[in-house]
Amino acid sequence: MKATNRDLLVLVKDESMNQYQIELELEKLNSLLFQLETVDSFCTAHEVFDITKHKVVHNRKKIVQVIHQPELKPFQFVCNISISSFLQVPTLNLYQLELAAAPKA
Repeated sequence: MKATNRDLLVLVKDESMNQYQIELELEKLNSLLFQLETVDSFCTAHEVFDITKHKVVHNRKKIVQVIHQPELKPFQFVCNISISSFLQVPTLNLYQLELAAAPKA
């Protein structure tokens, strides 16, 4: 595994952990992050909003093209899917619209 150069802040709840146990936890955390921080996992977790084309891009190849650009184009946004699904406005189906338009008795 390639050694990573990163700063991690790890809060230890248990005061009985010694330095060796903390180092072991950091190694496990680095190993986990190394496996998860891939382009595939990034593309699975993100989508691109292209406002000028009125499109949401889910295609891995197109997302990789966008993130490798030196600068995003205007009105192009890379968004985490969990956040974008949270921001989506629920849509009404035709049945709900008919119920809303029906005269009240």
